[in-house]
Amino acid sequence: MWVPDAAHEALRDLVCTREAARQDQQRAFDVWEIPAARRLPPAGGRQKHWTNKHLDWIKPQVRFDQPAFLDYVHEVERAADRLQRLEKAIDEVLATAPVEIQEVVRALQALRGVGQLVAVSVVAELGRCPASAIHGS
Repeated sequence: MWVPDAAHEALRDLVCTREAARQDQQRAFDVWEIPAARRLPPAGGRQKHWTNKHLDWIKPQVRFDQPAFLDYVHEVERAADRLQRLEKAIDEVLATAPVEIQEVVRALQALRGVGQLVAVSVVAELGRCPASAIHGS
């Protein structure tokens, strides 16, 4: 059994908060999708998944004269800003985290397709893992 230290708990809290923000952003896109799709030019079609890139693409093409639609757009943008702030906070916490955590995150990132957010999420969820277990020392 292992009791997480303050650094690990801070990282875990940030990862959980970031995941909640990602889900909030997806819900905001889901709510925004139907009114946005009704206003798309005919060639635009309906998107399966809305992203910030889609929002940037659609904003110049759609009239935002209805207050409800403007509110949808503001909510999507607010969610994106929150997600960006939390990802920056994860970077900052990781930079000051104990060396053991940093080493495990770097080792996990050596795996194909594993970026920093995935590696930090694994470390936050699994808990303490000595770097020697990953490095094979």
